[in-house]
Amino acid sequence: MSRQKLHVLRVLTHSQLRPILKLASRHEDIEMSQTTLTAPLAVGPEAAAQMTGQSRCAIYRAIAAGELIAFKAGKRRLMLVKELEIWINRVAQENAR
Repeated sequence: MSRQKLHVLRVLTHSQLRPILKLASRHEDIEMSQTTLTAPLAVGPEAAAQMTGQSRCAIYRAIAAGELIAFKAGKRRLMLVKELEIWINRVAQENAR
């Protein structure tokens, strides 16, 4: 016969939980200070739309029209952030009043 382990869920009181949360927050601060944030080199259509203020549909239309250069990496369609900057600057210049 095999032994079964019984896992008991224990409810902690606020006073018991406070030291655990304090340690967790210190650990999180240490991790955050050691990591550096870097901007992505390429983004998908959803992120491209957010970055440029355009709709996702407008991003796909620009790709289809050859105005925006995109490539496939596996199943994902990506655009270089540099290409997005070039495209949105060109759109801004063409539509400037």
